[in-house]
Amino acid sequence: MDTIDALSVDAERNDNLKKAKLENGFYNIIDGEKVSANKRLSVINPATGKQLAAVPDVDRTLLNKAISAARNAFSGWGAVPFERWCLLTASRDAMD
Repeated sequence: MDTIDALSVDAERNDNLKKAKLENGFYNIIDGEKVSANKRLSVINPATGKQLAAVPDVDRTLLNKAISAARNAFSGWGAVPFERWCLLTASRDAMD
């Protein structure tokens, strides 16, 4: 029974990755650009001990770049009219 459950979990995981378009793994987007990290962290399912995914492990340089980009974007988003913000949020939610 455990083997069947593990196979169904793996199949579901693969389906979810395809839906999220992450067959090639997770990545970061910083300042609108896809950024690769040199190191990756394993995400482990504690129930099975199997690796679920490998996610980017950013270093201080990439982290600072992301923080700087977020700060720069924040002032621009503050100037977006509320109606446009609502439309953008609704569009994002529709994609989920």
